[in-house]
Amino acid sequence: MIKRLPSVALFVCLIFCFKNSSAQNNQLAGYIINGTDTTKGFIKYNNWDKSPTAIDFSTTQGGSYSTLTCKDVSEFGVYLKNSVEKYRTFNINIDKSSDNIQNYRKTPETVFEKKWIFALVLVDGSLQLYNYTDKRDHFIIRKGQGEATELISNKYIDQVSKNVVNNQQYKSQLYEAMTDCEKIDLKKARSLLYNAEALTNAVAQYNNCGGSTNNQNTNTTFEKGRSKLVFKALLGASFSKLSLTKSNNSDDPNNNVKSANNTQPVIGIGVDYILPRSNFGLLFEAQYYRLKSHIGIIENGLSNMSIKQYDFDFKYLKTNAAAKYSFTQSDIKPFIIAGITNSFVINAKSGYSHVQEGSVEVDDTYLKDEKPGVYEMGFLGGAGLNYKNYGLEARYEVTSGFDLYDFYNAKPKVFYLLLTYRF
Repeated sequence: MIKRLPSVALFVCLIFCFKNSSAQNNQLAGYIINGTDTTKGFIKYNNWDKSPTAIDFSTTQGGSYSTLTCKDVSEFGVYLKNSVEKYRTFNINIDKSSDNIQNYRKTPETVFEKKWIFALVLVDGSLQLYNYTDKRDHFIIRKGQGEATELISNKYIDQVSKNVVNNQQYKSQLYEAMTDCEKIDLKKARSLLYNAEALTNAVAQYNNCGGSTNNQNTNTTFEKGRSKLVFKALLGASFSKLSLTKSNNSDDPNNNVKSANNTQPVIGIGVDYILPRSNFGLLFEAQYYRLKSHIGIIENGLSNMSIKQYDFDFKYLKTNAAAKYSFTQSDIKPFIIAGITNSFVINAKSGYSHVQEGSVEVDDTYLKDEKPGVYEMGFLGGAGLNYKNYGLEARYEVTSGFDLYDFYNAKPKVFYLLLTYRF
């Protein structure tokens, strides 16, 4: 059994851990390059979905950080678990075209804006591929130490036909950049999609071509990330309290009666859907959960007194669907969740007894045969910490409850403490 105070204290402790863990664990080891000088240190990593305009860098973890822009460094990198996320600085013409059809330009000429940017290195080698993201994705190529050029892909509205025209200039740009490799099927370059995966594969294939005039074997690629499913097992305990509330049709003075806390084991399985390069995700779970409670009520009337005993023992199969937000992308990941629950009663046992004293007796023996509803919907919120494959999580759930016994509505409120293991 767990009291309210320890539950609140545990939740506050987790929130405090989140704050400190979030602040500490986005400080990842990295480096900056300015000219020919390389300085190693720590960078505040925010798992950038859009290309950063500045970074915070310190030579010591937890030390004072300096904000550096594109004009301050020529390259920086962050050491992730299995790769290095690397950015290089360019002062380059960027296509200003919009992906929104309402903002399509009315002329075929592409309009550029000269700007300083940090571009993510997707492929490094004799032919390099970069990605710059603002409101949309821009892909950039550079051959050797030559000038960096954006691969052009945009849409405009033809003023004569009023149709939307796809400008796929990037295909001819790649064709021209790869003509010195006899092993490349240049026809495929004309059918390439404008996305990171297709362009990365094409440029990497070129860099592995022995016929390249820039015969370099260096060819490193960076995977921007894909959505993935992570399966997990859950084990823990539930600490439930049941509230019985009389309906509006009842004049019973015992209008709101609460049970004592009851502790029961919880087991389950689930899957986390992790979005690429994002702190957001979704979780789906199936759990076995048990609600067991006893409530006694003493009622004093004008001519009699009665003692009512209510017993509940319900077993549920529960499904959860929730949104999840992780504060960092390091090994220690504090997170919060919010979602809905669907509880299906798979076994129900209930008991009712009524002892009366006085001149007037009420026949309520029919209540002994009452059964609860088979479905409850609820809402849950929680917070936790993941460390590598392991997790610790606290949740709180409130459900719609069920109607039972003489106009009572029963609403469970449940606190969960769970351990998880991710496969």
